[in-house]
Formats: sequence, structure tokens, C-alpha cells
Amino acid sequence: MISLYDLLKMKDEIIENIKIAAQQGEIKTISKWSKAAEQCESYIKEVANLNRRIAEFRNSFWSDTNKGNISLKTNSRISNNNISKPKLSPKQQGAKMRSSWVQNLASKGIFLSGHGKRYSTERGKLVGIASANELNQAQLLSKWFLGLKDEPIDVVVLLCSDLEGKLYDIVIPVISIEESWKKLSRSKDQIKLHIQRRNGDFFLSVPRSDPIRVSKYIGNYQPLMS
Repeated sequence: MISLYDLLKMKDEIIENIKIAAQQGEIKTISKWSKAAEQCESYIKEVANLNRRIAEFRNSFWSDTNKGNISLKTNSRISNNNISKPKLSPKQQGAKMRSSWVQNLASKGIFLSGHGKRYSTERGKLVGIASANELNQAQLLSKWFLGLKDEPIDVVVLLCSDLEGKLYDIVIPVISIEESWKKLSRSKDQIKLHIQRRNGDFFLSVPRSDPIRVSKYIGNYQPLMS
């Protein structure tokens, strides 16, 4: 099945063909590719709309589950108080943090579709979401180490949860830090992101450069709507 990402790439290729045809003055070819661009744009809107509807369905389902409207069959002889909840692994904690954040966005009327760390907006922007918890170790206080697959994205979201459970969602349009983004450390198809908090301000570390102050991007949801 062709994904939204594939359609966006296809649209870029079509536009490039239009540019080439325009440079060569081939009117018929321009017309052909222009029609293809319109059709591709129509498919993008259809897929984005379908993704939005799926996201709404998923979010409403989990909301109902959390409210207790959907019950699970359990052995009535077993008391819930006697069942100890298994401790989540760091990977599971990250997945839960991202899922909760996406659901919270939906409650604000902002819908993302996707899974894991990769999502897309209703308008087709690609979004990478990384998450990390502050660790209760002297050398790691006020520091968050996050990672994403090194692939094209339009917006990066860094979810940083502190020891008190407060979540700082840093939403950065990649184009606004484009030069620094290129300098970030990469290893085994992963891009490494290091956030530090100093005197209440948050900074993104950039190798061989001054850190970038990213406090202004906390709760910056506009890139996810435009």
C-alpha cells in the first residue's frame, strides 16, 4: 500500500518534471504533468483524511477504554488489589508517553496519524517524535538523551519528562534549525538529540557549535496545524 510519504515524494518528482518541461518549453508535457500533480494532490488529501479518521477512531476507542466503557473479562475470584502491575521498560515508557501526547493533541483538534516515532499531519507534514525521562542520577539531572531514525522529517517533537512527571513538549520545525540539524550526531541510521535544562531554559546541544535555546518551542503546536 502506498503511504502518504510515498505520495509526497511522488508529488515532488512530478513538480520536478514540470520544471524541466518548462525549461524546455514543452507545453504538452507541462500540461500532462500538471494534471498528474492535481491528481496526486487529490490522493494526498484522500489519504490524509483517511489517516485523520483512523486517528479519531483510535483515540475515541482508547478514551472509552480509559473511561471504563469497554470492560475486559477477568477472573472474578482475583482481586485487582492483589495484582501487581509490571514495571514498564524504558522503551514501553517512551511508547506510552508518545501515545498519550498524540491523544492529548487530538483532544485539542490536532490530529496526527502514524505509529511509533513517525507520524504525519493532516496537511501531509512528516513528524518525528522522540521521548525521554529525566534520570535520578547526579550526572544526568536536567538532561535528556533522545533518538530518531535519520530520515527526512518536517517537524521534530522532543518529549522531555522530568523527575516530577512534568512533560515539556518541544515542537521544532526542522527548517528553523536547518544548519544545526545537519551538524547533529548520527550513528547507525539514528540521529542523536541531547537536551539540557539550565536555569529554567532548555537547550539543544549541537556538536562543534553553541547550543540552541529551544524553550520558545515548548507547546509550539502551530507547525502541526499549518
